[in-house]
Amino acid sequence: MLGVLFFLIVLFLFSIVFYGYFVWNISNQELLMTNEIYYVRTKDLWEIRLCRFRNNSEKSIPILFVHGFGSNQNNFLLPLEHSIVNYLKNHNFDCWTMDLRGCKSSKPPFGKTHKDASLDDILIYDLPAVIDFILKMTGYNNLFWIGHSLGGMLLYAFLLHHGSHKIAGGITLGAPIGFVNTKMNIPTPLIQLQRQFPHTIFLLFRMLIPILKLLKIGNSVFPVNPSNLNPNMTSWDLCKMVEPPPTKMLNTMTQWLNEKKWVMLNGDLDILEHLSELHVPLLLFYAPDDPFVNLETAKEFYNSLETTDKEMLILGTESGCKHNYNHCDLAFGENGEIEVFEPIRLWLEKHLKYLHHSNDKENKLKSNKLELNRTALTKEERKTILSGKAYKKVSTKKSNKNAKIVPNIEENA
Repeated sequence: MLGVLFFLIVLFLFSIVFYGYFVWNISNQELLMTNEIYYVRTKDLWEIRLCRFRNNSEKSIPILFVHGFGSNQNNFLLPLEHSIVNYLKNHNFDCWTMDLRGCKSSKPPFGKTHKDASLDDILIYDLPAVIDFILKMTGYNNLFWIGHSLGGMLLYAFLLHHGSHKIAGGITLGAPIGFVNTKMNIPTPLIQLQRQFPHTIFLLFRMLIPILKLLKIGNSVFPVNPSNLNPNMTSWDLCKMVEPPPTKMLNTMTQWLNEKKWVMLNGDLDILEHLSELHVPLLLFYAPDDPFVNLETAKEFYNSLETTDKEMLILGTESGCKHNYNHCDLAFGENGEIEVFEPIRLWLEKHLKYLHHSNDKENKLKSNKLELNRTALTKEERKTILSGKAYKKVSTKKSNKNAKIVPNIEENA
């Protein structure tokens, strides 16, 4: 009897280990349906992956997609052939998807690791470098921004810190209003475990995703309406979308969540205090079941906006949707093409007048070759580079043959 029990225990443990390896392996498999993959080098020498999806139309309108917290650009790319990027690409939009600093695709400089990635650095370095690169490649002076969750929060922060001259308009999907008036509560022990064992905890989370999807269970850790998923969405697609957040970013988000204070740049940028001062055209999507957004707070935010060109959509049964949306499925709902993608397309087409193409021949690209202009270094940056600390170790790993590494581009005068 003990022998049988021991055998069953060993078999169970072996099954768990095998299943974990299977989930880990399939989560790291990636199929990007594009040959245009770039690595944009920031001013502090990180390399940020940026992918381009287009139909090679000369009149394509540039859109930057910024994903959410604990996620990656697959948030906008899956399920294949049924994603928001695929939809807009097929309607002749020029779609650019980035992975934020700290994602596995990002490359830190020598002396840094993915754990050093912070939201402040994304705001200061990554977003300006990526936007400047897109504008140089396309010949436009500004672009549209689509952000999901944290990607929308970063849009607001970018506008307040860098200004709006490079943003023609913004679309946010479930962007929290600093978590004000939300009852969202992530167990403290889980956060502590995530800080200590980020990859292990996230592997366990990925292992739960197929089970939660099968049982149609959603919760605060997996904020999705299981009944509102695109029918082509697989459990493995969901696994590929999530990544363990870097420790610094986790600490910042936990602070925002617990203290209901939305500040960046060591407290110098109080976003909540100035949130009403946004002036670009905005299209805001919210979900009735979203634990990260209080709908009354969202309505107050919308009404307080100084911009007169604004629109807000709450996607639920009361507004004619088939289901009440939750936080994550705003990007890939069952009827997302009709309820989300089409309104976005129509809004973009309506706001093309805000987009400006550069007429300066010196700024136009010839034969898809980019003029590489380096931003002048500060004394501290020059000192760091000359010390040797900024140089990366020589790697013997094979590089992506489709990837192109480009330096940070100086902002046009």
